[in-house]
Order: sequence, then C-alpha cells, then structure tokens
Amino acid sequence: MPTAIRATADRTRPPAVGVDFFEGPYQDYDGLDNPLTTNCQNARDSLGIPYAGIGIGYGDSVPDNERYGMRAFVYHNNAGGAQGDPNNAGQYYNYLKAIWGDNTLMTFGGSGYSSSGGGTRSYYMFPGTSDPLGWGTDCTPQPLWDEVSAGNAPEDRRFIQSAGPFTLEPGAYNNITVGVVWARASSGDVQASVNLMRKADDKAQSLFDNCFRILNGPDAPELTIQELDRELILYVTNPLGSNNYNEEYVEIDATIPPTSEVTTYEIDSLFDDNGNYVGSSKCPWVPPRRTTTGSTASKATRSSR
Repeated sequence: MPTAIRATADRTRPPAVGVDFFEGPYQDYDGLDNPLTTNCQNARDSLGIPYAGIGIGYGDSVPDNERYGMRAFVYHNNAGGAQGDPNNAGQYYNYLKAIWGDNTLMTFGGSGYSSSGGGTRSYYMFPGTSDPLGWGTDCTPQPLWDEVSAGNAPEDRRFIQSAGPFTLEPGAYNNITVGVVWARASSGDVQASVNLMRKADDKAQSLFDNCFRILNGPDAPELTIQELDRELILYVTNPLGSNNYNEEYVEIDATIPPTSEVTTYEIDSLFDDNGNYVGSSKCPWVPPRRTTTGSTASKATRSSR
C-alpha cells in the first residue's frame, strides 16, 4: 500500500554544504621552496601563499612539493547573460580564471559584476572576513563582502572552484582531493548552519591531513583479584606491551583541529590520557609525484598550511 510522506522545511535554519580542496594539484617545478609568508606581495611574486590553509608544502624547506589550494571561486546563475551558464570552451575557461561570460573581470563588491569593467579585481566571490591581507584582490585589503551584506537577489546558482595554472605534459598526471562537508544547526539564525559546517570542515581537513587516524584510547587494564579473609584486594595494572604501560598513554588526536575554524589545519595535536598537550607530529603518508621522465619527488612531510 502506498505511503505518503510529508516533509517540512525549517527555513529559519537551512542546512549548509561546503566543498573543500583537501589537497589541490601540484604546482609546476621551479626548484624552490615557495614561501608561506604574511607578506602578501612577496607571496604573490614568489609563487607562495600568505595563509596557512590555501596550499600544502609552502615554506617547509622542501622544494617542489607545493600543492595549490583554491585559486578562484565564482558562481553563475542558471540563466543566460554575462553571469549565466557558460556555453562554450572559452567561457568555461574564463570562469576558471574568475572572468565572466562576456570577458568582464570579476570585481570586488555587489554581485561581482560591473558592466563598465571597473572596480577592484577579485578572484574569490564573497570571502567574508577570511582575506584580511587581500590575497584575492591583488594584495589590496578590502572590507567585509558576503552575499548577505551585498543584498544579492536569490537565484538558482552554481559555483566553480579552480586551482592552477599548472602544466600537464603528455604521459604525466596530477591529482586533487576534495571533500564535501554538510551540517545543520539546531538553533541560531540562518547563518548558524554555515558556522557549524565550517567547524565540521576543520575537523574533516584535520582528519585528512592525518591520514584519517582516530584515537584508539588507552588499552583496558588487567584486573587481578586477591581473596583474603572476608576481603578482596583488586589490582589494576597496565602491563608491558599495553599502550598505557606505566600510565604513559600518548596518542595523536587527529580530530582536534587547531584554533582557526577557517584557514589553519595542519597542527597535529598530541595529548596524554589526562588531556595534557605534549607535542606535535606530521602524517607520514606521502604519495609520489611522477613526471614524464619517470623520476619521482616524494613529499617528505605534510607541511603547515
């Protein structure tokens, strides 16, 4: 017998979904350890990055292990026109470079489109407060810009994320890893789910950076009972071979992200069984980087983002 299912939508707290570059494509070889520096112009001129979180392998003393993070983010509407769906190869490629369908550069503020072509060049739509150094606006810091403050009219929208450019020679390969993160808040305003999703994304990124290791917890102790006259003596011991031998259990908790909920992910937290921080470590898993000549350059560590 057919069953009718009635669903209701809570429009005051809609769920939020995000797509994260866990690791982007490798940057082209240049023989350098490209920097991680808060000097935005130096980062741009030296093919580095100004923030931990928008790339891997920068400023870690290892040349040519750098992986791009997201370098452009743009939306387009399910419609025609300059901000509508791309319909030819040139428009698709332009969107990857944050250029609208009519060859107008994406600019900061409003809807990101200026028919006159004027305004501050921008590579990231609606960055909020995540770009205080102006990395996405040619190192010119800008005020808050998000879709709420811009008053952007609702629309059926799609988005494009891109990373590059990089050279892919015949026979070579490059790879990226992305994650889709979802969250829904049980209280708060319409932005509450977005904030919760960003926290979930920090945890997902932290797990990825640590090869999805999770806590095993201390091994169960051995319990020995000694019977005496009308009394029992209980002995609780952690024997040799236990991960809590001498009550010295220590394990990396890859599920604990660092303090930032937006852009910093790589600090691996090391805690003992009392919750005390005792050090840090990096994930040892490293995929090789293959070139057309067959040589490899292994990434020695996952660097700070």
